[in-house]
Amino acid sequence: MNDITEPATMTSFDSQDFVGQLIQASTRYTTTLQEYCYLAMQPTLSAADEDYLANILAQATRDPLLSFWIDEADHFIAHQLGLIDEAFIAQQQGKLRRAISQTWIDTLWSNLQNRTKALQAYLQRLGFYQGAIDGIEGPFTQAAIRAWQQQGSDDMGLVGS
Repeated sequence: MNDITEPATMTSFDSQDFVGQLIQASTRYTTTLQEYCYLAMQPTLSAADEDYLANILAQATRDPLLSFWIDEADHFIAHQLGLIDEAFIAQQQGKLRRAISQTWIDTLWSNLQNRTKALQAYLQRLGFYQGAIDGIEGPFTQAAIRAWQQQGSDDMGLVGS
């Protein structure tokens, strides 16, 4: 097996050539990744192979790009060994999508309520709104908006027509 060598440190990426530089940097790990995959697929390891694998993993803790590629290799190996339950992953992805969707809706609703509360408070200071500052654009809020617009006070562009 080859000795593990640190890849050259990349100090900055040219934004136009980022992908090319990423690919070039990644090719430095080809041998290390091949050896990692070989060792990871073995049912048992010799003491020397255990040490070598430990060195690869230690290098990965210091090198985010190598860590990324090892994570990808682990995912590939798990598929090869039949350790990935696709139905379970699909189920988890569905749960995650629903949770993200609900979080997005909750955030949108909260933002809308906060904006409506701010509008109600503004209209109340101007004397157009006498209702509760509750974040609900009910009939009293709508009437206050119309009265404010009829006065020609939409100079701030806060309320749509």
